Amino acid sequence: IRCLKRYIARELYQIITTNQPQPTT
Repeated sequence: IRCLKRYIARELYQIITTNQPQPTT
């Protein structure tokens, strides 16, 4: 289960990054 949480967090992060491009500072 612990691994699953990490896997979900990683996928979520990837989706968020893809949906929202990095801000240009």
